[in-house]
Amino acid sequence: LTPIMWSLVTLFSLTVLVSMIAFTRSDKFKKIARFLSLMTFTFPLVTYILQPISLSIQGPFKYVSSIVFVCLILSIFLTFIGNKYGYAKAILFFAAAYLFIQIIDIAFGGTLQFNTVFGNATIVAGRFAGWGNSSFAFMSIFTIVFVAMVKEVTQKVELQKTKKINLFLLFSMFIVLIFDGAPYFGSDVGGVLALTPAFFFLSMMLYERRVGIKAVFLSTVITVTTITIFALVDLSRPVAERTHLGRFANSLKNGEAGITIERKMAASIYSFHRPVLVVISIMAIIYFVFIALSKNQYFKKTYELYLGLKFIVIPALIVAVLGTLLNDSGLSIPAMSAVIVIPVFTLLAFDIKD
Repeated sequence: LTPIMWSLVTLFSLTVLVSMIAFTRSDKFKKIARFLSLMTFTFPLVTYILQPISLSIQGPFKYVSSIVFVCLILSIFLTFIGNKYGYAKAILFFAAAYLFIQIIDIAFGGTLQFNTVFGNATIVAGRFAGWGNSSFAFMSIFTIVFVAMVKEVTQKVELQKTKKINLFLLFSMFIVLIFDGAPYFGSDVGGVLALTPAFFFLSMMLYERRVGIKAVFLSTVITVTTITIFALVDLSRPVAERTHLGRFANSLKNGEAGITIERKMAASIYSFHRPVLVVISIMAIIYFVFIALSKNQYFKKTYELYLGLKFIVIPALIVAVLGTLLNDSGLSIPAMSAVIVIPVFTLLAFDIKD
């Protein structure tokens, strides 16, 4: 799996560097940056799509080549959609496809999660159901991007339709939360603790509600209530069928949860020593500092032009921060989120220069 991860790092780094060149020096790099962004954007899903035939692809070179080839095909298709209908719609289409495939997969046993680079390794993994930590990061950010792009492409519809759209988006977030946290689908403890407040604030933004101290308190209450409900449901099941959420809740009741917490904290700290995650994080920081502090105000111009971006920034930060603090994969959550957010921003930002 290491060659695949480094392939993503290389692709992501190229996307960042070429995008920065296209921003500052020449428009002729714009098409290259867009295509690299789409390649990076589609990379995670392709690794899942190829899972059923992964054993028949011999050797890391052939496997990486297969991933790159499928990414090329998808990127060409999305380029066609982007050029004809706008890149916001291309992003929306792919985000919807990602969510649909992942939810259907988990609903029918999560086959695509096994032995994939971002899924669950059957030899060493402690999780054999639901989304793993990297998968959670992608599901979270793709859900946020999906909501954001729906709001972007529907911002001019009439009020009555807007209300229906908001209800649909609330339902979509609820479905993702259920599939992430319900014991029957995997009980992702850290995921629920990070995703619930992110979705809460995203929901408030849909209805243009002010986010203040009361909202933070209410978000905390809802998050604790949600994880408690999932834990009680898990504890009600036979011992042999319980997930790690139920086992942790039971150890918490017996005063034995300290060992589990200590182990997860150690794993989280260790993630900051993983070269792949460190490189992605450094490149992401360089990109964000560049667009934020540039004299041409790339971030400000794009943020003001696209309503959808307003629905990405805060929820994505919540997932990144809480995911890092409350998840044993630590740095993996913000790093994998950046792999999706940066291509999305690049694709939208270059529309300003069209």
